[in-house]
Amino acid sequence: MVFVKRFDEYILRPIFIHRYEKDKREKAFEFYDLLMHDGARIRALYQRQAELEAEKEKAFGNIQHSANSNRSSENKEKILRSITSCRMQKS
Repeated sequence: MVFVKRFDEYILRPIFIHRYEKDKREKAFEFYDLLMHDGARIRALYQRQAELEAEKEKAFGNIQHSANSNRSSENKEKILRSITSCRMQKS
């Protein structure tokens, strides 16, 4: 049985699955743990960012849609960086 699992993990999957990562399962569990333990904090970050965006829109009026989408993608990147840094600090 162990032979079959190792053969599947190290031989078959890398051959048949494009861009296969051995540690993908562990990464998925780590991401799940992050969401379970820090879910409230992540939600608070997203809510705060949404509030800041709403305040900016009120202050500056209607802004071009393309400029808004660029800023929102930049904001998402900032949030993801802060989440990652929070996770690394805990480790």
